[in-house]
Amino acid sequence: MLKIIKRYFSSYSKSIWIPFVTMVCVGILLIIQSTNMNYEPLSLGLLLFYLLTLIGILVVAIYQFINKLWLKGVVNLLLFPLSSGVALIVFGLLIWSALLHDENDTFGKDIIIPSDMKVSEVTKGLTWGLQDDTEGNELISVCETQSLDDENTPQIENITYPSFTGKNRDILLRHLASSAKWRLWEEHGNLLATRRFVVNGNWQTALNGFFSSISIHPRFSPRPWVQTRILIAPDSSVSHRFLDKKTTYERVGTGIIKINLKQEQGQTSYLVLESGQSTIEIMEQTPYRKRSFTQLALQLIKNEFESVLKSEAVRSKGFDPSLMPVFSVKMEEPAMQIRQDIQPGIYFVDAFVNPGSKGCIYLKVFEATKNTPLSADSIKHDSNEYIGWSDNPRELFFYNTLITVYEGGWDWTYPARFELWFKPEDPAIPEIKLTEKIFRIYGWDR
Repeated sequence: MLKIIKRYFSSYSKSIWIPFVTMVCVGILLIIQSTNMNYEPLSLGLLLFYLLTLIGILVVAIYQFINKLWLKGVVNLLLFPLSSGVALIVFGLLIWSALLHDENDTFGKDIIIPSDMKVSEVTKGLTWGLQDDTEGNELISVCETQSLDDENTPQIENITYPSFTGKNRDILLRHLASSAKWRLWEEHGNLLATRRFVVNGNWQTALNGFFSSISIHPRFSPRPWVQTRILIAPDSSVSHRFLDKKTTYERVGTGIIKINLKQEQGQTSYLVLESGQSTIEIMEQTPYRKRSFTQLALQLIKNEFESVLKSEAVRSKGFDPSLMPVFSVKMEEPAMQIRQDIQPGIYFVDAFVNPGSKGCIYLKVFEATKNTPLSADSIKHDSNEYIGWSDNPRELFFYNTLITVYEGGWDWTYPARFELWFKPEDPAIPEIKLTEKIFRIYGWDR
């Protein structure tokens, strides 16, 4: 057996045909992809074979040089970068083609809306009226009224804020869930909360929680570039430590914290301030070295948490609307509205509902005539949020999320049913649908 293996390896290693086989594999892959043939197993097999032959070229070249087969060794060595280069160009073209020429998505194009189906239109402006965020305006404004002359080491005063331990945990979490100012949701099994800001008169969730002065005040320009994020991790002492090696890590206390800066669209800093097993993370990006947003944000959170823990209404009712924006709690019937973001297919969903107990709500979206699920996995992930609740079914709590519907395109609309579901914290209690509404929507066109 060893002699047979040795004989075949000797024959293989003395050849100069391996690079050409490699390029033939690439050619077949190109044909399969360009003709949209659905041969995924074959494509995967050819890709693996290509990688093995690419390694084989180097092995053969080394073997040939060792055995003084100089010409063949040189040929293989020269053909290695050639075959690699051809493959890189072909794979690059395939990727570029996939990005620019995604398969024609005709979903929803020929759907006829039944005459008896009640379909609402997506809005592009206010949903339930103009909202105000005085505190948010102050946070952004403090970033825009500074001086480039300040070249001192950026620093802030350390603070002590209540941690999410003992009885504090449930009280503070219910406050974050009930307040329109905060979005409390689950990400990879961890609870996180980010601060919302009012954009164009609406409380709004941002992608990954990042807001800029341009997005918050789009009608007032030019303005200094400011980008921020306030993130609370109730159960994590490490929060987002993978973000950057220049992140500043401190524990609550007294004294001065020196903030690390890095040059990234101005002066950028991340501060992670730990209290027990909870953290507050403040990201600040401005043209200035001074960390005014970071200092003010920490102080406002400290004041807010301390007020919640001292509130008589919190002790008697579980939450205190006077410590939240006016838009957080309403007395009326459950309702849902959809707003279009900057592109068709990307939507803000606003709702007022009362799940009646602690738990998480999320969206399901279906094509309304045939009940086909739309972007099910991504929408469920992106739309989950813990909101407030009470025993009074007419006492409703604010919900807002940002989702993308990938089915369809920008040239036609189709009816989609948006359903808001509640998953109780108690796994023994079944999920229930809180409200639903049909909207005429576009799909997101890649």
